[in-house]
Amino acid sequence: MQTVKRNNTYLKDKIVNIILTSKETRRYTESIIAKALDIPMYIVKDNLELVTPRINNNINRQYSVVDTLYENNTSIINIEVNYVKHKRNENKNMKYICQLLLRQTKINDKEYKLKPIYQININNYDVFNENKFIYKSYLMEESLHKKRSDLISIIDINVDFLKDMDYTEIMKGENSLEKLLYILVCDDEDIINKLCLGDDIMEEVKKKIFELTEDDWKELYYNPEEIINEYSFDKGVEHERKEIAKSMLKDNKYVKIDIDKF
Repeated sequence: MQTVKRNNTYLKDKIVNIILTSKETRRYTESIIAKALDIPMYIVKDNLELVTPRINNNINRQYSVVDTLYENNTSIINIEVNYVKHKRNENKNMKYICQLLLRQTKINDKEYKLKPIYQININNYDVFNENKFIYKSYLMEESLHKKRSDLISIIDINVDFLKDMDYTEIMKGENSLEKLLYILVCDDEDIINKLCLGDDIMEEVKKKIFELTEDDWKELYYNPEEIINEYSFDKGVEHERKEIAKSMLKDNKYVKIDIDKF
């Protein structure tokens, strides 16, 4: 059996976010959530409400905007797409979880009824470097390995893992998480067509992608250079701000600035 290794490409995050929030591809999103959380489909089918991505109501804080946010009577589900393994992304995602918990608190609410937060991180890297496709993290007691609370669950999916898999094996898995997410790392239109053939859910995703752009198929994907350049730009801005702060310190010895805050 021939193994086809895909190029280092990733479906662009704007496209992914549109797919995960569109009504036309809601079954796709429900399937990803059910598979990632390892729950029956009926629990999330037709009962997820798309919530505004702006989650911070505190006017004294910078606005926080998540990628995708759903809610039902029992839980809150946040889906994030992460391209670069960086402490900044880890802090950002944890901040979202904390804010989603805090925004449920109300004045004089003595019962503290909180819905659990499920954060599904679709990562283009292996967060724990253990060569696994999916990781699940909870609040645990270290020595006993007992779950302390059900309020926070973090599911990290390593879609980069799919590039080394035999796509013919992926195609055999009906609505498996691997099959659902393979389109995020495959820029071969022929393979995508084979993957979606006879699969109504995947056909909806493919149709949505083609509706969103008139560009060539490969223009829908990032390549490594694009990601590196984008990340380098962010690092360049950060470096420039630190240099400005250092200059201010040098010019005025009475100015006290914590450079690490920049």
